[in-house]
Amino acid sequence: MLTEFASRLVARGHDVTLPVAQAEGSAAPFPLDERVRIVYRGSGSGMAAPMYRLLSALGPEYDTVVANYYPTAYAAALWGLGHGKPAHYLVQGYEPGFIAIDPQRRCRHAKAALAALSYRLPLRIIAVSTWLGAAISRAGGRPRAIVSAGVDTIRFSGEHDSPDRESRLVMVLARREPWKGLDVLLRGLRSVPGDCAGLRLLAVTQDPTLRLDTDVPVEYCYPRDDLELAACYRRASVFVFPSLMEGFGLPPLEAMACGAPVVVADCGGVRDFAVHGKNAIVVQPGDSEGLMAGVFRVLGDPRLAAELARDGKLTARHMDWERATDRLERVLTGQQVGSEFQGRGLCS
Repeated sequence: MLTEFASRLVARGHDVTLPVAQAEGSAAPFPLDERVRIVYRGSGSGMAAPMYRLLSALGPEYDTVVANYYPTAYAAALWGLGHGKPAHYLVQGYEPGFIAIDPQRRCRHAKAALAALSYRLPLRIIAVSTWLGAAISRAGGRPRAIVSAGVDTIRFSGEHDSPDRESRLVMVLARREPWKGLDVLLRGLRSVPGDCAGLRLLAVTQDPTLRLDTDVPVEYCYPRDDLELAACYRRASVFVFPSLMEGFGLPPLEAMACGAPVVVADCGGVRDFAVHGKNAIVVQPGDSEGLMAGVFRVLGDPRLAAELARDGKLTARHMDWERATDRLERVLTGQQVGSEFQGRGLCS
């Protein structure tokens, strides 16, 4: 999201710098316009070292600074106070929530508390969804605007009746983080009855060591870029998104743009575009039986699958990156921005 916005803002004539707590010469993880300046400040352990290194890269020449994660929020707030300029905080997920439920994270309760406190810093908060804005408000923050992510409908495109679409192929983005809900899907797959022969799972991941504990045949795919990821969406008969908590939830929108029917857990941010029975099947988070019931409902009803895919593509067209960049540009330049979403979903 950050690299997409940076590239589009620099294309509109803005000077954009990305200070990163990485070693010199580290490659950007996503495509980035060559006019975007990257300032490397090395790495360090804990929270204080990266924050200090990033703060050292922020001089008075900038008109504004945009934080993207709670340690960078503290650096941005110090910069704003020191230079008397507005600083922004683009919040992409409810950090106190997903930090607290991660048993592998060291000092997770202290970090969750610092994340919650970051919403009360003197920053102009931008949330990526109405659900996330409400969660920040409950934590004591005051979001100023909603700026959603977008989808590139050129890179992510396809039709439901594409010859690439494979029968009974269920796609999931497989990640180990507990809030991604992969265990919910695996529990559901273990309950698959024997008469569901032919069901296969396409696990798309960047983790070459990941192996899923299921009797359903699994194909692992490791896309190197968005084009290869889009090719995976175009193969799937249904895309399943079992996350427990998401600030926005971009993958279902990408799948919609590629013509894949979507079964998604009601994990928060997806409420801004996923409408049950219209462009997606929406189930309760953590409900493995409901998730699989949604999958089999789509697989067993070609007409429903086609209708979900059609309305999903319409949704994706209304949520492109150019519209999202228009909104972010207005926020960063101090223009008045009204409410972006009315109610639940853009297709209602």
